[in-house]
Amino acid sequence: MRKNILSTAIAEKPYLLDELTYETECVLAILRTINDVSDPHTKSYLVDASELICSRLFEKLQHNERIENGDN
Repeated sequence: MRKNILSTAIAEKPYLLDELTYETECVLAILRTINDVSDPHTKSYLVDASELICSRLFEKLQHNERIENGDN
């Protein structure tokens, strides 16, 4: 029961701009690095990491938009 209350409290709170900015900077740093990497496994890992971060970032932006629109 306690977990549900905590999840609800987090769900109603918007993500902070600093957190979103940090994740965006991480993706940009990865993308700048990809062309310099010659190992295909490392390059694949970097692409996967950037996709994962972008997916989470997009979910957070959608979450903030729902809060702004009052669609909790």
